[in-house]
Amino acid sequence: MLQKAADDYLNGVKTGKLLVERVDDFRYNENFENAAINTGYHTYGINISLYHHLLDTVDCATKTEMVAHENKPPYVAITQMRLNSAGKVNFIDSLVITTGKGWVFDAKETYRWASKETRGEIPEPKRDTRAVIKAAADAYLDKFTDPNIIVPHADPCERLEGRAHISPNCIAGIKSSAERKMGNRRYVIDEVVGTVDVFLTFEANPDYQPNPDSHEFRVEAGKIRYVHTNSVGQVPPPKYGGIKGIGT
Repeated sequence: MLQKAADDYLNGVKTGKLLVERVDDFRYNENFENAAINTGYHTYGINISLYHHLLDTVDCATKTEMVAHENKPPYVAITQMRLNSAGKVNFIDSLVITTGKGWVFDAKETYRWASKETRGEIPEPKRDTRAVIKAAADAYLDKFTDPNIIVPHADPCERLEGRAHISPNCIAGIKSSAERKMGNRRYVIDEVVGTVDVFLTFEANPDYQPNPDSHEFRVEAGKIRYVHTNSVGQVPPPKYGGIKGIGT
């Protein structure tokens, strides 16, 4: 049921026709604001070059991340869908990011690095529980507020943030302060691939408006292996965080 819904959604984005089965009072948000799904991004027919799904069998939800670096214009889009027990979609929540609309956006560089990742199923005896996967994600996100948080991460651990690829330490450049809140979190967790996606509101800087944001974490043996972060919002100042590729 979840796989079919995710595949139907993906094929709908490719063809410009919404194919998923929906409830009568279906809702759609784009960049965390209510929107009409029969206009804009979902009607264009997007040339998708890379994607992956998460299937959350406990909360009856899916997540689809799509990179369209050869499309004109290019896109990176992340969608969480919530389904009812009959398999009909009642809520689609999408982040749609393109040139000039996202934090250090560069779909070509996102494709370059994401296409090199290993994202296969984790053998069942080695799978982490939902609680472990979620705890690793929350530790990373909580570190933005509390510098004393210990983030369980592998060595190497890679972070893909728009055009920036940070490795072997994926927490490099994180600055902690009480104002840097990562709130309103909504999770899609897939234990089979050890991955959680978190939609949240990122209050990165009191001088900026809060950003609609997605942070995705691949967790292996309790430690974060990959981080994908995609934010709708302002271009960062020069040399943000001292990380090469961000604000340079």
